[in-house]
Amino acid sequence: MLEKLSKLIEQIDWLQTKTVNSSEFDKWHSNIEDLIEEIFGKETRYLEDFNSIYFTPLFLTCQMNDTVFEEAYLGGIEETRVLLNSLLEEIRTRRHYE
Repeated sequence: MLEKLSKLIEQIDWLQTKTVNSSEFDKWHSNIEDLIEEIFGKETRYLEDFNSIYFTPLFLTCQMNDTVFEEAYLGGIEETRVLLNSLLEEIRTRRHYE
């Protein structure tokens, strides 16, 4: 579990060169959902937290340019990094007390 989670975190730097529409992002996003469910179950706040992260702007106007999309994507990626590191720490803490 720790190895899978660590690998997903490591992929973040590489994903920063991709876009929210890339197949690489889709696979990474799906792998995170699957792993959270596998570790913590389907009814966990961690899955809710992950699914509440936005990788695109919340609203659109005709005056927006590509920078807004890039900033939203990168912001979502960094927010995910924080969440995944938190999950990693949670797992380590649980193992320590078992």
